[in-house]
Amino acid sequence: MSVPFEPLFVNRARELAEFDILIEALAEGRRTHLALLGLRRVGKTMLLDEVRRRHPEAAIAYLALDEIVSTPEDFARALVGEIVRVAGARRGIVVGPDPADDVLLSASQQLDPDVFAAVDRLVSHMQPAGTRTPSYGALLTATMRFPAVVSEALDLPLIVMLDELQELTRLRSFPNTDNLLGAVRAALDRRGKVAYVAAGSRVTALRTLLSDGESPLFTRFQQLDLLPFAEDATHDLATRIWDGDGLNADPDAAVRLHRLTGGWPFYVQAVAARTSQLARGSNEAVTAELVDEAFWYELVGRAAAVGQQCRYLLDAALRGDGGGGNGLRNTIEAVLRRMARGSTSTRTSLARSLARHHAPAQVFRAVNRLIDTDFLHEEGGQLALLDPVFALWLRLEPARRDPAAALADSRSRQRMLAWYEAQHAQDREEMGRLFESRVENLARQFRGQTVDGHLFGVDGPIRVPITREAGIVRVDDPTGQHGERPETYEVDVVTMGDGPEDHWAIEAKHRRGAITRLMVERFLRAAEVVAQARSLRFARLWIVAPRGVRADAAELAREHGVLTSGLRQLERLERLAAASFDAALSGDA
Repeated sequence: MSVPFEPLFVNRARELAEFDILIEALAEGRRTHLALLGLRRVGKTMLLDEVRRRHPEAAIAYLALDEIVSTPEDFARALVGEIVRVAGARRGIVVGPDPADDVLLSASQQLDPDVFAAVDRLVSHMQPAGTRTPSYGALLTATMRFPAVVSEALDLPLIVMLDELQELTRLRSFPNTDNLLGAVRAALDRRGKVAYVAAGSRVTALRTLLSDGESPLFTRFQQLDLLPFAEDATHDLATRIWDGDGLNADPDAAVRLHRLTGGWPFYVQAVAARTSQLARGSNEAVTAELVDEAFWYELVGRAAAVGQQCRYLLDAALRGDGGGGNGLRNTIEAVLRRMARGSTSTRTSLARSLARHHAPAQVFRAVNRLIDTDFLHEEGGQLALLDPVFALWLRLEPARRDPAAALADSRSRQRMLAWYEAQHAQDREEMGRLFESRVENLARQFRGQTVDGHLFGVDGPIRVPITREAGIVRVDDPTGQHGERPETYEVDVVTMGDGPEDHWAIEAKHRRGAITRLMVERFLRAAEVVAQARSLRFARLWIVAPRGVRADAAELAREHGVLTSGLRQLERLERLAAASFDAALSGDA
């Protein structure tokens, strides 16, 4: 979908600093691979663009894989072309954005004999003699090896950004591509000055890809989660827009904007821009009430940016990539519209509410598809739509049929926005994977420090792990090998470090109520299965729960040595980790 305006870049200081470190270290021969994870319209591609803008001297190749992986040949030509273009720019060789094979050969010949030989081999793979079918396995291996060939031949530190990396798995539908992930893994492990940045807006799919196989890719990446804006960043973006239009804004206007949009950058910009339009048209100051009106217009108006985005999201959800025909498509839409009526639901109650037209098995299949594509999130048996603005847009279908009447009805708008806030205020604070990301980011800062055990619900000191890698781990058990029925076992955060004592299993629970005994039992079982399936032994099990733990659940946790932390303990650990990091930077630690 085309965006109706060019978004402004603000904030992301932490993420930009990570890229600064990566680029500086790569120039010195030390490389780090980054995995940038962020849901749709959270500003992931904008961040990658900003990194390239701020570092024009760096050799950075960028590919949007969702646009160029329809065939192995398309992927190979795009990657080789981009690498040659970036390398050629360092030598004053101009290569267009979509070069033909003869242009690639000519440009590579000017660069270096080894680069030319590599391009020549790749072209021969893509254009086999006679009527032979290309050897896709050999083509993919040579393609993934090519950045290292160029970097070594030219002594060029090279960053390869692969946006929407999860789309690479589409190439598995071609023959003899079983080596696809092996070729990617080999490229990541090859010595040299090539650093990879994997990015994805389908976070669940990308995490699944990074965890695929016996030697998971996520151990090669430092994962960086891109979250919605905090309130100060929302204020910064809104102020840029309103000041740029010469408008005066009440102090609470940006606060209201953040509450309505949840800090999602696309929605923030669209609603702030619409507020400017309304303020200019009526010669008014920007107020919280005007933000309400702009938000409503963006949801109901026929040519509104938020409405177009939500239409795109609905089309993406229904389109999918797993087959199932119109029957599944209809069930997916029914699930989305039913979930839009309330904040959460169980699978069973959802299937019961749709039983008249949709079989339970079909509902469960639709739910799984929506979870895999990051529209739904499931936690503690409760399903919720990840995007509250999209949920409200779905609910407003009757109002969108007659936008003029809906826009004129201020009382209806006030009632609906009040309902929306009541339904989704908590979701915006600790929504699904966002809270898990917060805990994961904390775990990544652990460097073996010894801290007060009361922060983990126990007496005495606790040594936290030395975390080298951290990420979600899921084990699918379709045959019921680990239990009485088919099940999926998941640990929100698994830490890996220098030794067995650094293997922690962490459960991040963001529910509204306290943790129950059943939830502790599920975590114990999931950790046991994950440890068995991945040949691990967890030194510690830890539950982080903002609303605390019920007495019977706490007793069970103590019996099994499970650490527990609430919101205050989490915040203290975050401050301690930040202090340790600052001390390390200043040389005091």
